[in-house]
Amino acid sequence: MRIFLRRNAGETAEDKRLDRLRRVLRAARRTVRYRGVLEAAGLATEEALRHLRRPEDALWRLPRLEAVEWDRANAAWCNPGAAAPSPEALRFPAGTLPRTAIVLPRQEPWFRRDRQVRLFEPAQLRDLLAYEPEAIAAPAAFLVFLARLVDSGYFPSFPRLKRGLVAFTSVAPRREGPEEMTRQERDLLWEVFRVPTFQQFLGLDGRLIAWECEAREGLHVEPANAVLEVDRRSEILFTSLTDCQMPTLRLATRATAAVELSRCPCGHPTPRLAEWRALPLPIRTRAACAGG
Repeated sequence: MRIFLRRNAGETAEDKRLDRLRRVLRAARRTVRYRGVLEAAGLATEEALRHLRRPEDALWRLPRLEAVEWDRANAAWCNPGAAAPSPEALRFPAGTLPRTAIVLPRQEPWFRRDRQVRLFEPAQLRDLLAYEPEAIAAPAAFLVFLARLVDSGYFPSFPRLKRGLVAFTSVAPRREGPEEMTRQERDLLWEVFRVPTFQQFLGLDGRLIAWECEAREGLHVEPANAVLEVDRRSEILFTSLTDCQMPTLRLATRATAAVELSRCPCGHPTPRLAEWRALPLPIRTRAACAGG
């Protein structure tokens, strides 16, 4: 049995989701690997797309995309003619947006700067210190690296954070397995910075897929940006509703999660992903990772 995570919203929200999926399907037709898949599913023409009434009407027809296949021919799933996504505002999960430093590589300009936000590259640590942020948003691995530097005394006068950390992780699987934050890493971040850490799942285009609130009872799904399915093994399948550069349709994430449909204590009504866990890697994949 498949379970689709959807918000019980009015037709306007559903129409927006369907329009976004149609754009992604058009972009997928321009890739090497998706073209034949869409033809086999009867989704290769504009007439077929017009007849869709819900995103699920298209996704039921498509096979799941295995992570191993995605890893093996990543470039073949790319639409080279798509425009880069425009930067969006950072969503801070606890109150108003504080004075925030966002740390990302130059090739990933996903967020826009404004009066409260400054963008930095990982090599600009000295500039980040001079900015004296109240919060830092960065990939989880970078935050752990920074915490170890601070803990070692490398920065004897690191500015005291006041509001929190936003840890970016990707919902798409990597070669060595899906990205996740361990309890030990969260404990380290707390011990060093003494502020809460809020995890955010991002798509390959940097769009917000799911986010952690102050209640810490799972990650709220963003239904306008993605469809997340739960298959028979409780594995999460990811479809982007925004990414036209790297269209992602029913990608197996190699992770399981429990789906919580009750209203969150924070008051937000969307479904939540709880107990996110990585599935064991296939034997061949483990061997390839071990061998470098």
